[in-house]
Amino acid sequence: MRACMNRIKIYYLGQIIHWFYNNSSIYGNFFSSFITPYSHNLPSGKALEPPNREHLLGTDDLGIDLLSQICYGARISLIVGLSTSILAGLGGGSIRSFSRILWRSC
Repeated sequence: MRACMNRIKIYYLGQIIHWFYNNSSIYGNFFSSFITPYSHNLPSGKALEPPNREHLLGTDDLGIDLLSQICYGARISLIVGLSTSILAGLGGGSIRSFSRILWRSC
C-alpha cells in the first residue's frame, strides 16, 4: 500500500512539472512582446554588447537583442511543432478509422 502511495505522489509531481513546462513554453512565447521590449529584427544597441540591464543576453554583431530573437524563434518553432503534431494525429486517426471500417466489412 505504501509503495502505491509513493507512486501516486511521484505521478502528481510529474504532472505538476509537465503542466508548468507546457504552460511556460506556450504562454511565455505568445506573451514574448511583454517580456522583451526590443524588436527581433531591428538594431537596439551597439554591436556585440555584453549582457547588461537593457539587454539581458546582450546583442549580436548587428546590435539586435538576442533575447528578442530567441523568444521570436521559440514562438515560430512552437507553432510549427503544434501544427505538425495536430496534422499527424488527424492523419493517423483517419487512417486508423478507415482500416477499422475496411476490416469490419470483410
